[in-house]
Amino acid sequence: MERFGEELLVTVTLYMEGGVLPHQNVRRRSLDNTTRLRQSISKLLEDALKATGMPYRIVVLMRSGYKKAVKDFKKGLEDGEQDLLLIDLDQPKEKDLQKARAQRLLELEIELKWQERVFFMVREMEAWFLSQLEGIEQLAAAQNWIRMKEDQPLSEDKSIAGKVITQVSKPSELLGTLISRYFLTQRQPKKKKAKYGKLKHSHLLMAQLDLQQLRKDFEDVDRLLNYLQPS
Repeated sequence: MERFGEELLVTVTLYMEGGVLPHQNVRRRSLDNTTRLRQSISKLLEDALKATGMPYRIVVLMRSGYKKAVKDFKKGLEDGEQDLLLIDLDQPKEKDLQKARAQRLLELEIELKWQERVFFMVREMEAWFLSQLEGIEQLAAAQNWIRMKEDQPLSEDKSIAGKVITQVSKPSELLGTLISRYFLTQRQPKKKKAKYGKLKHSHLLMAQLDLQQLRKDFEDVDRLLNYLQPS
């Protein structure tokens, strides 16, 4: 903890799967969008924690793939840091989420004493966006996409209607399908189907999320917030 005026500033480092790491072959735009995603996640969590009356600074470190995120998370703990880990739980064959979590923790060789610091996006970050479809409509409006099938809500599409979002095996693919099925870009000389770009659009969708609703829909989001909030 650090001093922030007369109060304690609580700094929490969250290693996260996603984004890109700096490299000579990585485009500047990709790095900028990674920074925007990191900032949007920090803001989402910090805004929720303001109600505790304690100043928080959430340092989100995007580590591209899960292997790098897990490696850096483990190293931080071995060095005495109090870090957290947030990665995908992309195991579509296992429908029981508790078994899927246990299996993934075993595969990643996360020691029992550290497991309370590990949180999963079930099964990908895009599941969060699919759980709040109004955010997709807001993204489309901000991007000036043209809405097709205006009389049909996204929630009634055959690909998502009646489905449990946490059981969708590839949320990123489903999100891409919905966007291309219902929206067109206005690029000249002719309109084209809109396409979802993980780095291009995820920080914009993240900014639209209602975190209180998200914690009701996803157990690990609730776990993360409960872990961060002081007793």
